[in-house]
Amino acid sequence: LGQVKRIELEQLSDERYLVIIDKIYPTPEKYPRRPGVPERRPI
Repeated sequence: LGQVKRIELEQLSDERYLVIIDKIYPTPEKYPRRPGVPERRPI
């Protein structure tokens, strides 16, 4: 986990947080999957 930042949006009165995640490893070549593949073969 990288950082968690509290942000304020003028349109919303409740609290919001932005979570920043640091990528550690490269994404495998098999992802992202082609359209239709997730439906036929879910993970």
